[in-house]
Amino acid sequence: MDDLKTIENRLKKAYSLPIQEQLKYHEQIWELEKQRFDFLVPQWDYEKVFRYLQNFRDKISAVFAYKTVGLLWAEENAKDLDQKHQKAFTAIDRAFKRQNREAFIEALQDYEKALKEIYLAYKNQKVREE
Repeated sequence: MDDLKTIENRLKKAYSLPIQEQLKYHEQIWELEKQRFDFLVPQWDYEKVFRYLQNFRDKISAVFAYKTVGLLWAEENAKDLDQKHQKAFTAIDRAFKRQNREAFIEALQDYEKALKEIYLAYKNQKVREE
């Protein structure tokens, strides 16, 4: 296992890729995220997990460069993607409450993937409308 600094540098590089490229390497990125989580939260600690969750939220916001992701659009126009998003969001909450590390990371992974898929679908729709 790499050290934390190496993992964070690799993640920073991965998250700087275009979103479509990030989706191609989704599994590899999340292997690094799992390692990072293990370094930062070796045992379940609500405060540490919550800080990790806040950091995750900030990282995701930066990935989308603080642009509209299209969640409201998906609710009306892409029900399957909206459902995927809602299911992952609920799974995060459930895993957090149950202190289940594996389920927590898996839910974050699914949540991030759903957001990226919604964003790309929304962006493609906007391009077609123009």
